[in-house]
Amino acid sequence: MTGAAGFIVANYVHHVLKWEPNTRVVGIVDIDFARNTADLDPVIDRTAFEQADITDLEGYI
Repeated sequence: MTGAAGFIVANYVHHVLKWEPNTRVVGIVDIDFARNTADLDPVIDRTAFEQADITDLEGYI
C-alpha cells in the first residue's frame, strides 16, 4: 500500500489486518511531513516498509 505511514492508510491497514488475520502488509512510504509509523505500532509485526517515492519511475526499473 502506498502511504502506509499516513493517517488514513494506517487506519486502513488496521482494518485489513483485522479482517484478514493471515495477511502481511507491505507499505511504500516516502519520508514527508505526514509520516507517522507510531500509528502502526500495534501491528508492526505484520507490516513491512519500503522507503520509496512512487513518482520516481527510474527507481523501479
